Amino acid sequence: MKKIILWYCSLCLGMTVQAQQNRLHSKLEVQDAQSGKNIAYGMLCSLNSGKCFEIENGKVEINYTQENLADTLFIDAQGYMNHKMTISDLLKEGKMKLNARPKPIIYASTNAGKKELLNGYDKQSIGQWLGLPDKDRPFRYIQMGQIFDNSYPGATLNKITLNQLLFDLPKDIVRDNGRILLFRGNTDPITGTDKSSYMRSYILNQIQSSAFRLRIYQLDNDNMPIAELCQNQIKITPGFPEENIPVNLAKHNIVLPKGKFMVAVEWIQTPGNFSYIVWEQGKYNNGQSLRPFIGVNDKKGNKLNVMALDLGGNWKPFDYLSPYYTDLAMACEISY
Repeated sequence: MKKIILWYCSLCLGMTVQAQQNRLHSKLEVQDAQSGKNIAYGMLCSLNSGKCFEIENGKVEINYTQENLADTLFIDAQGYMNHKMTISDLLKEGKMKLNARPKPIIYASTNAGKKELLNGYDKQSIGQWLGLPDKDRPFRYIQMGQIFDNSYPGATLNKITLNQLLFDLPKDIVRDNGRILLFRGNTDPITGTDKSSYMRSYILNQIQSSAFRLRIYQLDNDNMPIAELCQNQIKITPGFPEENIPVNLAKHNIVLPKGKFMVAVEWIQTPGNFSYIVWEQGKYNNGQSLRPFIGVNDKKGNKLNVMALDLGGNWKPFDYLSPYYTDLAMACEISY
């Protein structure tokens, strides 16, 4: 019996060592094809593995194995055309060069002081949110966008308001210093980690708030992005948790063409933004998702106005909402 146990332990150890030996690690660069300079930021994704890596100052680190060298990686970066390349080719080159997106048609601002709210929503009626994994189906999107229709060429985009899911935390667990009372037990309710007599405190802002970016796109007749209407990074950093997040865009001077445009939330793939969902059943008992969880407008209609960018670099109508819902709980104010 002892021999069997020892053999089993040796086998497990051997498998662990083998797995570590098969896992490889590389540092790569992402550059502007014209200037040769490293891009400021972006995201590298793999649809097969379901993983994303943040690109910072043109540098990114990836983990891979010999078995997935043929997997295709997709890079998304503001101001650049989407680019795809296999892991094998990327390792040979050591870098990836991105071509700039076409510039949008520039309209002269016609701001005469009139304002209009597009896609307004009832803050009290929101009961659905996007971004959570659905048990054995992880949420595999990196951007989610709301389509708007602008009737005034040269209008400016002033601000947006975005609804997010906030949890009602019992008042008796929140301390005066903004931290949540220590959790006691075998399972950490935030991460799902099993530990004996586990104890930890959490900062309320870190649980309920998150960092994300906004991307503003001009669309073609098929609702596909053809240009970015703002070249500046619009990054919203965590603050005091708000159910309806106001974002003032006036300083970016975003001038809109007549017709359709899209405002998209870009989830930032960093540990501080991760949430862990523990299901009672299902394959993904400790499902990982990214905040913010975006509200769904409760109004109904025949035309879906939501697009999503998946980990493979494909923009698709988010028909998960159909046929009951058509829009996100995202409103925007324009001036014309």
